[in-house]
Amino acid sequence: MRSGGYELRKWISNSPEVLSGLPQEHQQDPHLFEDVDGPNMDVLGPASTHEAVKILQNDTFYSVATDASNHGAIKMIPLMVRFYSPTTNLKTCVLDFYEDANETASAIHMNLLTWLKECNIDTKHLTILCR
Repeated sequence: MRSGGYELRKWISNSPEVLSGLPQEHQQDPHLFEDVDGPNMDVLGPASTHEAVKILQNDTFYSVATDASNHGAIKMIPLMVRFYSPTTNLKTCVLDFYEDANETASAIHMNLLTWLKECNIDTKHLTILCR
């Protein structure tokens, strides 16, 4: 990437070997999460989700997209948002994946409202819901 004029920044890793040799200003500060026993703590996704939630809590207009994917008898449903902020421009982020055997519009609506309420994200800034 460097030979093309692109310099990667905001590196983060659980492995010190990956970060060795990188200047400190190219490394992302780690985020600390209270739910350290959660299933997603082994991936970088929580840092992105945490950042998106903080932005969405600050009167940012956003759209939500969701769809179901069958994994055997289990339906996995992603909850994705798209929003604009001056620091990130247009951003799309997967906020959550949840299982739901009941793929009705009512059940998806209730799951969405529950998730937004738990994250203190106001629905008055929700502009579009795509399914």
